Amino acid sequence: MSSTQQPEEATPPQTWSQRFESALHPAIAEFNASIHFDIELIEYDLTGSQAHAAMLAKTGIIAEAEGAQLVEGLEQIRQEYRQGSFSQARMRRMSILQ
Repeated sequence: MSSTQQPEEATPPQTWSQRFESALHPAIAEFNASIHFDIELIEYDLTGSQAHAAMLAKTGIIAEAEGAQLVEGLEQIRQEYRQGSFSQARMRRMSILQ
C-alpha cells in the first residue's frame, strides 16, 4: 500500500437473518444481488407460484386450505404491487425470512 492510499475498512459479514450467526455464502449473496431487477418479473413469478401452490394442494402434498391460503396471499402481493404499495425492501425481507 502506498502512503497515499487509505487502508480499507473491515466490513463485518452480513447475516441473512437474525436466526443465523454466520454470513451469507458468497454464491447466495451473488444470487440475491439480482433482487433489484427481479421486480421486473414479479407478475410472472406470482402466477407461477400460484400454479405451484394449486398443484401442491391438488396432489395432496399440502392441504387444500393451505393451497388456497397461499394462492390468496400471492394474489394480495400482486394487488399491492399493482397499487404501488409492495416495495422491493419488503420483497427482500420476505425472501430472507422464508
